[in-house]
Amino acid sequence: QRRILEASSQDVVDTLLELIHKAGGKLKGGEAVNELAKANTAFRSVIDSSGGLKKFCLEHREVEFITESGGQGCVQRRIDEVSSQDVVDALLQLLNDHGGKLSGSSAVSELLKTKTAFKTYLNDRGGLRKFCAMRREINFVAEPG
Repeated sequence: QRRILEASSQDVVDTLLELIHKAGGKLKGGEAVNELAKANTAFRSVIDSSGGLKKFCLEHREVEFITESGGQGCVQRRIDEVSSQDVVDALLQLLNDHGGKLSGSSAVSELLKTKTAFKTYLNDRGGLRKFCAMRREINFVAEPG
């Protein structure tokens, strides 16, 4: 009887990232599952226990499953993932660097220099003012003029 190697979810993610890299950044879903099974037969069980590759990718922030129009889905490294805390940390650093005060437009401009994904993140939350209103660490103060 063939011995089945044990595998963790992180083992699958690590191998998947290697396969994605070797494939040039994207890997077709069916091909990804087949290549994972070649690397370790237990990887297929890990994927299946999540409900398939798409659901597995939803559970792990390092990879994402993209469904391309008219075709099969593919897996890629998640691009520029940004958390709320990432934005807060960057804003607090900017405020420290500027004496505790910075105009809204300057703050957004400076944030973009740090990481371009911050702009999309803030836009998705209604802008800098609304983002700051949701956070207790930062006050957005509108000044006349």
